[in-house]
Amino acid sequence: MSLTKANPLKKGDFVFAKMKGYPAWPGRILQSVGGMHNVFFYGTCNTAMVADKHISPYELWKRNLVDPKKLQQKEFKRAMMHAELMIANPTEDRAYYYFLAKVPKDYTQADVIDLDRGDEYDMDDNDNDNDVNNCD
Repeated sequence: MSLTKANPLKKGDFVFAKMKGYPAWPGRILQSVGGMHNVFFYGTCNTAMVADKHISPYELWKRNLVDPKKLQQKEFKRAMMHAELMIANPTEDRAYYYFLAKVPKDYTQADVIDLDRGDEYDMDDNDNDNDVNNCD
């Protein structure tokens, strides 16, 4: 699933990332250091450090990784809708840029990043469940 050295992952790339115990999930790279990537996950608005070998380019692997049965699951469908919308409009990805702003500029692999959004995170004042760009 990983990329070759000729095509390394970089900040802003749309990907599928696989965490132990979870299915591959759509996300976007926040930061990359030494084969590890801080990934923002669509739909859940969680972040995690993921190794190269557990990340696939979004478009290249979308057909291979997305099981049609998963699209019937509300959370996965919402994540896919969020990712697709942001691929079409990457500059409007408010949730991604919110978390990106929290990544230290001098980030190193040894850093521990606290991305706990807390009560101050309020991307939208409405509680519309159809607003896939709202992480509340």
